[in-house]
Amino acid sequence: MVQHFQPVNMRSGSAPVAAEFLVGATQALSLGELRRLFTQALDLEGGLGFACYSVEENARNLLLASENMGSSFVADPGNSSMLEFSITGWDESPYLVEVLLQSRFFADNRTANLRAMATLFLCRALVLLEAGNEAVGPDLTRVERICLDFSNEGFCDLDVGEKLGLSAHAVQLHRHRAHEKLSQLEA
Repeated sequence: MVQHFQPVNMRSGSAPVAAEFLVGATQALSLGELRRLFTQALDLEGGLGFACYSVEENARNLLLASENMGSSFVADPGNSSMLEFSITGWDESPYLVEVLLQSRFFADNRTANLRAMATLFLCRALVLLEAGNEAVGPDLTRVERICLDFSNEGFCDLDVGEKLGLSAHAVQLHRHRAHEKLSQLEA
């Protein structure tokens, strides 16, 4: 399971927004930080809010949403529109990301940028959900210590993930958090 996103169709004046979001999202260590980055990027692209759902047997289960996309939120159909992106996650499960836009008229190239950002956001959020949304603090968790120990023994993230029943992405996140915590202790 390799997480790879090509910046295809990221063109026009909004390409810097998408590129900046790509860098920030891959470094985000918490869902709150990732949600903030995605909300800022959407705002710059003309988006008002988002909601992410897992899709199971024609039922949608809310995973994450911006504050203004709660269950009681209703868009003004005269002045805004909703984009829906069906996305297959790295776990091969179907997901849906909805993005509420400020305008009913939206260029195709900006839609492509939004789709790329939504895909990255969803896949990174799934990794953070799987790894747990632990705050970076001074003490290593048991899983962080195990991931770090296996890594120091020369095991790759995929092998460690198979041993622990986690994805390689979650192992990478645990290992990264461990390194962050250790560098904080040294400082």
